[in-house]
Amino acid sequence: MGANDQTAFDLRMACLGMAKDLLSERMHMQDRLAERDKTVQIHIHGTEDVLSEAARLYAFVCDKNAAVTYGPKN
Repeated sequence: MGANDQTAFDLRMACLGMAKDLLSERMHMQDRLAERDKTVQIHIHGTEDVLSEAARLYAFVCDKNAAVTYGPKN
């Protein structure tokens, strides 16, 4: 294994951290919008939300055809 190789566990943990950060940022953005527009509802993200988002990120990382699957659409 090279210095940049990660185990599946390492990748899953990284995806969990990214998912938590992403959902946290979304919540903060909603909070800022709610300060200006009282009709905006803030969604508090739970564990299931983080796990679901992490699974989506991990699927992207593991997708060998990611460039085709997620690439620009013509």
